[in-house]
Amino acid sequence: MKLKPCIYSQPNYLTSRTAIEAEILFAVCLSKKQALTGGKSLACEDKCSKKIGAESAVFNFVFFVMLKNKIEQSAKTNSLLDSPTDMPFGNRWSRYKEPSKNKAEAYRVYVEHLFLRSDAGDARIFSKEVIHDGLGRISYTAKEGEVYIDGTNDQTQTGWNISSVINYDKAGRKSEEGMPFFYGGNLEQELVNKNSYQALESFYELNNFTTIRNGTKYEYDDIDRNILTTLPDGHTQKTEYSIDSSLQITKATDPKENISISKKDARGNIREVERLDKNNSLLTKARYEYSVLGEMLKAYDAKDNLLAVNYDMLGRRISLESKDTGKKEWIYDDKGRLYAETDSVLKNKAAEIRYEYDGFDRIIKTDYPFSQDIEYKYGAPGQKGAGQVVYKKDETGETHYSYGNLNEVIKETRTINRYGAGTNPETASFEYRSDYLGRMQSMKYPDGETITYTYDKGGQLKGVSGAKTTNKGSIKYSYVDKILYDEHAQRVYIKYGNGVETRYKYDEKRRWLDTIETKNNQTQDIFQKIKYSFDPVGNVRGYNNDATTYETQQTYSYDNLYQLISVEGTSNQYKGKKSFGATPVSIAKYKQTFSFDNIGNMTNKLSTTNIPGSQGNSYPKAELDYSLDYEYDPAYAHRLIHAGTRYYRYDANGNITAEKDGPFTDEEEFTFTYSYFENEDVYGTDYGFGLDAPKETEQTNPQDLFAYRRNYTWNERNLLTKSSDRNFTVHYRYGDDGQRALKYTDEGRSETLYFNNFFTIHIPTQDQNNPQGLRVHKHIFVGNSRLVTAMTHTDNSGDNEEQKAKRYYYHSDHLGSAQFVTDWKGRQYEHIEYTPYGELWIEEVAAGLDKLPFRFTGKELDEETGLYYYGARYLDPKYSRWLSGDPALGEYIPQAPVNDEAKKHNENLPGIGGVFNTVNLHVYHYAGNNPVKYVDPTGRTTEDGAEVTVIIYYNRKDQIAFKKAAETAAKSYSNQDNTYLIEVYTADEFKSQWSWLNVYFEVNNIEVDNMEIFCHGDAENLYFKGGNLSVSDVSFLDDFSFSKNAQMILHSCNSGSSDSGISQAFANKENITVSGQTGYANFSSAFEKFRFIFFASSIYLEAYNRTKNNPKGDGTRLPRRNYRKE
Repeated sequence: MKLKPCIYSQPNYLTSRTAIEAEILFAVCLSKKQALTGGKSLACEDKCSKKIGAESAVFNFVFFVMLKNKIEQSAKTNSLLDSPTDMPFGNRWSRYKEPSKNKAEAYRVYVEHLFLRSDAGDARIFSKEVIHDGLGRISYTAKEGEVYIDGTNDQTQTGWNISSVINYDKAGRKSEEGMPFFYGGNLEQELVNKNSYQALESFYELNNFTTIRNGTKYEYDDIDRNILTTLPDGHTQKTEYSIDSSLQITKATDPKENISISKKDARGNIREVERLDKNNSLLTKARYEYSVLGEMLKAYDAKDNLLAVNYDMLGRRISLESKDTGKKEWIYDDKGRLYAETDSVLKNKAAEIRYEYDGFDRIIKTDYPFSQDIEYKYGAPGQKGAGQVVYKKDETGETHYSYGNLNEVIKETRTINRYGAGTNPETASFEYRSDYLGRMQSMKYPDGETITYTYDKGGQLKGVSGAKTTNKGSIKYSYVDKILYDEHAQRVYIKYGNGVETRYKYDEKRRWLDTIETKNNQTQDIFQKIKYSFDPVGNVRGYNNDATTYETQQTYSYDNLYQLISVEGTSNQYKGKKSFGATPVSIAKYKQTFSFDNIGNMTNKLSTTNIPGSQGNSYPKAELDYSLDYEYDPAYAHRLIHAGTRYYRYDANGNITAEKDGPFTDEEEFTFTYSYFENEDVYGTDYGFGLDAPKETEQTNPQDLFAYRRNYTWNERNLLTKSSDRNFTVHYRYGDDGQRALKYTDEGRSETLYFNNFFTIHIPTQDQNNPQGLRVHKHIFVGNSRLVTAMTHTDNSGDNEEQKAKRYYYHSDHLGSAQFVTDWKGRQYEHIEYTPYGELWIEEVAAGLDKLPFRFTGKELDEETGLYYYGARYLDPKYSRWLSGDPALGEYIPQAPVNDEAKKHNENLPGIGGVFNTVNLHVYHYAGNNPVKYVDPTGRTTEDGAEVTVIIYYNRKDQIAFKKAAETAAKSYSNQDNTYLIEVYTADEFKSQWSWLNVYFEVNNIEVDNMEIFCHGDAENLYFKGGNLSVSDVSFLDDFSFSKNAQMILHSCNSGSSDSGISQAFANKENITVSGQTGYANFSSAFEKFRFIFFASSIYLEAYNRTKNNPKGDGTRLPRRNYRKE
């Protein structure tokens, strides 16, 4: 339909007397019997009377109209960095809300059409509806979706994913909440047809909208504290409250009757935590000390090992000291920027890492004292990529970036310098295409292959395919034919490009994974048939895997801290396909037990395969017969002296510098005077950096000539740069992000270059002179899971058939471990079973040169060292520990609980509780000592608990205080990857960015936990260039994708000084807590003073009491008021 020009005085709703001709997709008025559809035009008149088509009517209730129009399809706007761009929003939706004479609205229906597009002709629509009850509480949230039809092969049904039903008690508290469900009808049309309250209620009841499905029930005490939670399977969680010695005691009892106790002071600081068993026997504990400002200064574990934190007068953290990992210190310049940092090793060498910035406070150089520096360059204003990194240089080489209209990366070209002398660098370019919601549409690999991603009706990934054209023709590769989901958005079916299918089933009550079945339907071979069992708190009790040619079973047990203490496994191997009553040709068994002390140190590990019933074990396997007693250095908390006969030495930062069989002697201690040569390695001794130790030094004890010993070298970032033993000397290099980019082995000169997660180049020993060039591994991911590896060569004369036959498909277990691998024809290629910490128990690998290194939890196993590389650290599976301390230790520290935002942050600390989860004080533990339940995705934290933060600021060109304040606030959040910094200039821009961000978060199922807004304002308005956002304007904003306990903070003058002002308006609109200033913030253009006066890291939201008459303040904190929905 051709449309007449329409004037929008504000981006998302119609105002004034403006006429528009459009196709009405959806209209509903709940106070009238007649619903309106199919009209041709709409006119807004004064006093909000409306004309629809040939009829007109005045409605006194809530009226919504969906208009399908394309007038803004090529509308120009400004990007976040003042770069002109065509915003590919496509079909916009408009919403009109008429004031009602009756304030008690029975229902409010929001319908949002989100047009997901990668080109101008894409007319796909993603719809969402939010329905509120008469008190403004959300009754249902419905999103268009596509779900698998249970019982069919691979059929789906389109319709609506409906959020859980929530019941409230008489006090307005949530009393029961069910699980989501699916409605297969045309919900949008049904809501149009149901034009009265009674009709809607009848519709909901008829279609079981009001039915609680597998509900969780809540009970409260007289002051609204939760005291009992009954889970869908009937198990309960109890909470008791008391006061003792001025401390508030919270006692939580889990479904297995084990107890967690936290004790808080009057300011909400956690002073003590305890874990007890059901007999009230103490299992472990920790205590904490704070400053008068609420900053955590000290944490003590059950053995009084100290973790100490210090802050400056502005609340910035200036040191963090652990017994195991030494002392780390930070130094700031006069503008409050991080200027330098040092640690125990660097301090012993009188060295530090320094940072350099440009005039916009963007980092342009990281100056390392010994290693190569890192440099950055940024895009120029007015160009695509303005303000973004367009070039970086590190020790591995250089990377160039190109950007698209939305400042998204569309091309990445990386050059990696090879390690060997006389070799040329390798360069690889990648091209990316995404839709405006950030979803990957396609990716082009350096060899010319283009990977294309497709999505289902609900916006979830559906398929992955590849296409490549060479001088020998074109070919298409199928990697993932189809992925199907249930109403919970859990994957239930996947068909791989080789014809193999995997089906998943989940526990109906708790949604835990119940079964995995992987099968080749053509050959009827079952590769996986795994059945899991869980205890009431989610620990894996065990699994059975009943496949065509083998059977595997593992059972697990835990202590009362839910640390794994035993595992027993049995695997039966059959000759060919087993039949009923068949006898296995071999039976493999193993058993491991683990013991721990009260601070999480493993004290004993016993592993054996000498179990009655084992017979004819033909599996190639790791050595699993050993007994390890662990002894720890009493001067430290968790540093090992030895485990069994394996002894260790550490540097001052807690990195292992040497390990050997048998004790170290005094003669083996050596220290060299430091000197540095550009082309030689830096190595780590027990005390710092130096040159590589002479070989004869390692052989000063003839009796140890043939004993195992390995030396480790670490750089200033505590990254492993070299491992050396009598078999292999391996060198490692890392990019600016700390991820490994190169691995080189002296013996045989084999080398691997890691350009990113998707693409590696490998030069094995036998391929040094291969005429086809270097070996290429291309990895296909779905989310964070590697599903396929395709292999080829850098110069294969256009041979497309090579990659066709060298595609390998991963079929993982619940941890993401590569438990089974099939080839391009859907045949078995690898079958692997693991012990809990990743040792190889069973390894069946097909003959051939294509060895796949990805094993336990999908991580790369370095065959030279037997260590797993996780991205931030290296895991030793046999000794069940990391080689280095936890780099995320500082992220576990809570903020001072001076406001609701800080308190909420402290409730979601990384590592499932931060320092209040006592196992996190153990800097070498893996996965909370429960590696069957948890994974450590990168080597930093047991589980990602990162909050999402949005910070919006008024970017007035002649006033940069808001920008500087916003940047300071952004840096205070621990997870920078999930912090969005948005600049706006006008009020219209604020509304536009609000709408666009909400679309992005909604479609990607992201909830925002924190929002901060920096601008001018008063009690009733937020001020921007050329206009303001008023109390009435807030009601017309889209409902934002906030989390349940989200917090908003308005940094504008007097924003919290009125009970009916702007803060209360946002609180009513979004049903979240909103904090506003109760006086003048008096932002100063002298931002360096502003940052010092106004911000103090842990309490940076508390302003000094500054007024117009007293701009310097009187030293007291400016109070803020919190608002909740009325």
